[in-house]
Amino acid sequence: MLDDKLPGNLVHLLESSHPGALPRYAQAFIDESAEAVGKSLTLSAGALRHLERQDWPGNIRELRNMMERIVAMSKREHLSLGYVKSLLQNSFSSPDGESSGAMRTRKEQQLRDALAACEGNLEKTARSLGVSRVTLWRHMSAFSINRKEYTHE
Repeated sequence: MLDDKLPGNLVHLLESSHPGALPRYAQAFIDESAEAVGKSLTLSAGALRHLERQDWPGNIRELRNMMERIVAMSKREHLSLGYVKSLLQNSFSSPDGESSGAMRTRKEQQLRDALAACEGNLEKTARSLGVSRVTLWRHMSAFSINRKEYTHE
């Protein structure tokens, strides 16, 4: 795991002490997450530049979690700038001005997409969404989602 090798693990420290490191880590996290779910994904140069310009106030685990979400939600192999922007906008956080009904529908669809991408594996799904398994179960319960709908059993 890449972030285990970084003392402090702060992305802003990476940017200041190792220029260009964030895109390398972003692609490495994409590769690692995609391999876990049997996908092969690449980030375009524009998408990598966009990620580098984003504010990453948390530690490098925040970047990893976002890359895992992108993998879980992605339906493409090549992740262009526009596609990555749309995936980032559709993360679990609510955009300003969105109605609670629309937000609930969007969250349910994101949850269903992540479950499908992870073939019903709750641990992988929770990790890809950046939530705990308990939180995942709560969301599934709230939306009346049955995990068996997404497994190949």
